[in-house]
Amino acid sequence: MDDELKSQLRKECIKNLQLVATSQSCTSELLKNIISEIDINFYRNLHTTYDYKEIVESTLINPNCSIKLLEDYVDIYPFFVIDSPKCPVYLYDRILNITDYQDHTIRDVARKKDCPDDAYEKMLSEVSYSYLGIINKDALFWISKSPNCSFELLISLYRRLSNMTKSPESFNYILGAIASNPNMTEEWLIKMAKSNIIEVREGVAINPSVTPEILEELSDDLSYHVNIAVASSSVCTPDILRKLSTYENTKVRARVAINKNTPEDVLYELSKDSNPNVRTNVVRNINCPIDIYRELINDNSDLVTSAIASKNNCPLSILKRLMYSDSEVTRRSVALNKNLTPDLIDILTNDTEFVKAGLAMNPNCQSKQLIKICKNNNIRVINNSLRNRNCPKELVDNLLSIDDTKIKESILLSPRCPIDTLTDYYNYFITKANFIEHYDSDISIEDLKKLSDDKDVQIRKLILEHPNCPIDIIIKYTNDIDEKLREEADKLLKKKNSYFKFKSIAGDNKPNKNIPPVREINDVEKPNEKDNIDLLKEIKQEEENKEEEIKKLILEHLERTRELTYKLETLDAEEKLKFRQLLRVRIPDNELLVKVGEHFEIRREYLPYLELIDFSFISSDNLKVSHIDWSKTNMSIDPQKVFIKDLSYCKVSDENLTFKDLSDCVLIGADLSEDKNSYGYENAIIDDETKLPKNRKIIFEK
Repeated sequence: MDDELKSQLRKECIKNLQLVATSQSCTSELLKNIISEIDINFYRNLHTTYDYKEIVESTLINPNCSIKLLEDYVDIYPFFVIDSPKCPVYLYDRILNITDYQDHTIRDVARKKDCPDDAYEKMLSEVSYSYLGIINKDALFWISKSPNCSFELLISLYRRLSNMTKSPESFNYILGAIASNPNMTEEWLIKMAKSNIIEVREGVAINPSVTPEILEELSDDLSYHVNIAVASSSVCTPDILRKLSTYENTKVRARVAINKNTPEDVLYELSKDSNPNVRTNVVRNINCPIDIYRELINDNSDLVTSAIASKNNCPLSILKRLMYSDSEVTRRSVALNKNLTPDLIDILTNDTEFVKAGLAMNPNCQSKQLIKICKNNNIRVINNSLRNRNCPKELVDNLLSIDDTKIKESILLSPRCPIDTLTDYYNYFITKANFIEHYDSDISIEDLKKLSDDKDVQIRKLILEHPNCPIDIIIKYTNDIDEKLREEADKLLKKKNSYFKFKSIAGDNKPNKNIPPVREINDVEKPNEKDNIDLLKEIKQEEENKEEEIKKLILEHLERTRELTYKLETLDAEEKLKFRQLLRVRIPDNELLVKVGEHFEIRREYLPYLELIDFSFISSDNLKVSHIDWSKTNMSIDPQKVFIKDLSYCKVSDENLTFKDLSDCVLIGADLSEDKNSYGYENAIIDDETKLPKNRKIIFEK
């Protein structure tokens, strides 16, 4: 087996074993078996260490992982152990002493809410310079935010960072985090409120210990970032909020609209605001009067009507009207409302799959209704139904009988997955992983038979080529759906027949009891393809010609983009921008994109030249956009329609995001610092590597 094929098959095994390790149904015993099997059979081979590390991570961060297992692996994988929700406090000190990964572990320990006070002094003494000689800013930021970090340590850190001479502005966000720490005294908050650093004043404004007098002073700040922070403060007075409600910046008014201290008369005024984000936040306000719902029920913005529909105190009379809205987003919000009665839920079970996916999350949706909405096998509806507390065993059994990879994955990841199903799945892919890693060794006939019906034709081909392949598998493969495999099986069976005949002639013509009975090659049933063989050849030739054409076009366009790249090197920044806009190359989508499974990806050949390609006519629907820098391109991205809503580790500009709703999107490691008007961050999946817009960062993390 060559290395490329081995790597490809290994990745598929990793993906499936990771599903088991991630499953909410996975028991601590099964998790222990997974990590032991990986550790014993694969970690000894250095070339597989990196590949299988992902499974170890999924195992250790699973909420069902035992503390004993965390203790066993804390010295090898401290950064996985610290991420576990079950990581005990007594392991923190041990983790901090592991110098190899200190940059990561200090940051991760600092983020823990139960981190003991005495750990922060030790962390600050270690964090000054990492093993690369570079200040670990991530760790400093989380230390600065922690409510367990003492006032004395915070002031010491603030003074040190304020006196930095090398790139002092790069520490501003850390100074802002210190200013937002609840352990800061009123005396220091007054001093910091006069700082010339915007982030510090912003941090003071959102500090839960800030006084109304300081907020009054900051409400006149020239920076709208500070005004937003003031309007977001939980101790902001009604008078300050009334003053900020007339501020020209819509983001400030939007924060006033959602603040629980905003007076009712101000809410009525803001409900007439021209900006839909402001009106939406009025509705989201915990103290919003129901009369405002009635006034805004016919609002022309989906944001507003869906916000009304999602309110727990929304009357049934309003919900009944909104469930017939033309907006699918609004109807989905109605479907999610916990006040829905069974008869209204029945009506929504006939709505679109998008609405049904919301209905599947409603705790009032009953077993029969969940079975009904899953009939179309929509993967989102199934995912949500399996997580519903009313999900019946009948639905799980029905779904298990469907031969669909995505549905099976959904079942495996859900808390409803039967442990027997999970164990069988684990055993199968452990066998497959062993087969891949030890193919050149002695594989048992039992394992070969277990894998002989694998969906991957490459696995079946490897089984056929293995010296231990039994005769009954060879015979079975002469009827395989893959033409090439059938031919190979036919040839191999002929050799086997000749061999057994030779043995019979050379011996005493007595049947050998140790040799299983063999069917003659002529007895093997074969698909009738004689009539279609010419047509198949013709189709194959057409496909090969088409592929050759695409390859030629790729080479031509690559040559063109290389010429443009050379020209760009001679231009200054402003001219470069104009040059890119004028001379972007238009490439046909069938050449630029390649279909991978059920989604599309940019061909690898073009990835280095994205900024020189014209994306104005390329759709982002079902396109994989993760791990790509789009910020210098003219690509229009709809986060709700890209492949599995995944924007992880990609970089986008404000112009790239044509649709601004980031709800339910995966933004892990994404760079959204240039974004201006998007919303839905609160409902997105982010981590500490996600770069949010500056004006959102501290507010969101609060």
